[in-house]
Amino acid sequence: MMKFENVSRIAYLGPNASFSEMAKDLFCAKYYIQAYPTPMQTIRQVIEFVEQNPNTLGVLPVENSIEGTVRESLDNLVAQADDLSPAGSLSCAALAEQYCMRGNIDLILMDVCTENDESGFVAAEKIKKRFPSIKIIIITSMLDYSYLDKARKAGAESIWFKDVSAEELLSVIKRTIDGESVYPDKMPEIPVGNATSYEFSDAEIRVLRLLVEGMTYKEMAQELCVTPDCVKAHVSSMLSKTGYSSKTKLAAVVTSKKLIVNGF
Repeated sequence: MMKFENVSRIAYLGPNASFSEMAKDLFCAKYYIQAYPTPMQTIRQVIEFVEQNPNTLGVLPVENSIEGTVRESLDNLVAQADDLSPAGSLSCAALAEQYCMRGNIDLILMDVCTENDESGFVAAEKIKKRFPSIKIIIITSMLDYSYLDKARKAGAESIWFKDVSAEELLSVIKRTIDGESVYPDKMPEIPVGNATSYEFSDAEIRVLRLLVEGMTYKEMAQELCVTPDCVKAHVSSMLSKTGYSSKTKLAAVVTSKKLIVNGF
């Protein structure tokens, strides 16, 4: 087992000042580790860097809700802004509508998935219908392509990612408060086997989403109003691009990488 005093470098996901870097800093402080910080753009890069370099540690996010440390970090971020004042912090999206009845709520940072698997999109839509003046920013660590459309349909003014610098997230908050709708131009590029998420067509993404739900070729064809052969062609194309030998493997990988998230 590696001794912490021998650690020379520590890799982490995200840009400088991201929540992953905060976790790295806390870990190093707790165990008195003095290592050179190495930010990476993808989880794969962190893992490969650790595998290829001795005396190296990696920090990876494994929690996608804003429970605990991440939620506290967001609270602290808002509290540190001179012109912002946090009204409260909730672990369950279903409670947000009731909280808004107290008044004096201008903006909500809403996670996609909260306690008890409550959907942030559903809560956001209810709040916007009842309190249209309250602005909502959907924040997520999940990268499902459908989230942009879901956020718009829910009426959210903005959507952004958790694992960004504090300055970037604060900028999104202030721009939203000032009346701007802030959406990313595109989702992050995710490696999937020998391909990346950018190489999948819109039609393939639609098939992939149904594949993750466990549908058969016939069921997918009925859902998409195409023939089963058309669905098979899209699956075959994705397997060819990624190098995977089965659609089961493909579905498992895109789910683990949060490219497609079933149920939200």
